[in-house]
Amino acid sequence: MVEETKILTVNFYDENGALLNTQYIRKVDNTIQDLYNPQWELEYGTEFYGWGTEEGATEGNKIDSVNTTIKSNWDRYSAEIPLNYYAVVKKVYVVNFNRYNDNHELVILETYKVLPSNNTITIPGDLSGADLGNKFQGWISQDGVLHQKDTSYTVTGHTDFFLKETGRFWLVFDANAGGPGSGADYTPPQLIFGDGVVTVKPDDPTRTGYTFLGWNTEADGTGTWWSQTSNPSINRFGNKITKDTTLYAQWKGAQTNYYVIYWQQSATDAAGLDNDKKTYVYVSSDKREAKTGDTVTTTNADKSKGGTTRSDYGYFFTYNADNSDKTATVAANGTTVLNVRYDRREITYNFKFIDGTPEYKTTSG
Repeated sequence: MVEETKILTVNFYDENGALLNTQYIRKVDNTIQDLYNPQWELEYGTEFYGWGTEEGATEGNKIDSVNTTIKSNWDRYSAEIPLNYYAVVKKVYVVNFNRYNDNHELVILETYKVLPSNNTITIPGDLSGADLGNKFQGWISQDGVLHQKDTSYTVTGHTDFFLKETGRFWLVFDANAGGPGSGADYTPPQLIFGDGVVTVKPDDPTRTGYTFLGWNTEADGTGTWWSQTSNPSINRFGNKITKDTTLYAQWKGAQTNYYVIYWQQSATDAAGLDNDKKTYVYVSSDKREAKTGDTVTTTNADKSKGGTTRSDYGYFFTYNADNSDKTATVAANGTTVLNVRYDRREITYNFKFIDGTPEYKTTSG
């Protein structure tokens, strides 16, 4: 029997298009060798969904299916042309179900990886393996809400659930900042149970564009202060709790930059254009400050740079209120912009001839 000499080259690429490895396979005793999965480290919050045949593919096949396809089409492949496979990697939300054991160690009992496009999960029952029975009460989410077994939950970001059982009480810290992406640090909850376990003051969280004021039992700050940065003598930590308790971070907007940008209508625009068809060119900008979360407005000076003198914005330009921003909320990252747009004035020239022939008009902008 003559052994087949064709050797097929197969390249595997990661989600960024970088070559992971190259494998060479051939047929030995009428059996085609198998490919194996290359190993590489995925970013947290992503999941591998197989191998696509094109870069940027959104659907892929597991390695067993790839092997089956190659074996079914072996005679069609050329040794001179390599086969290329690209990792299909998708963003996922990581959902952990946790429990503190009797040694006060946090243990992840189960992890779900949820696609943003299919992000509704069913809350599981007792995963502890300890057969808690009636002691099992459900799962507490990071915002302090208790979720019962078999109820639905919509996942909008990486999420931790903590097992709730009789005799154990949770102190939950709510960032009170508008949810994931708000820029506030996550403060993990504390489980209070057993002898000698008391609440502990956590490190002060940070949030871009804001100053931390302390922890309060009400989201609007009207409840009981557990700690207050302006008054260190207020400190309710160091004690036990006898019920589930949620504390809310309190914030004050810090001074943050925002910008007013001035634009002039392009000289190439025809006269009489509708507002949505006008084009503008950048002229200048002003950097200003306000507290994060404040509403800022354009000033009268911003809107009255036109006039009767030949200045940059003078006789030839007029403020366009419909194409300009009136107000904006100052973002924490300092990128807030108020756009102020000026249109070119349209000037009509009338020409009359001495001999009484019809007048001639022209308009310029």
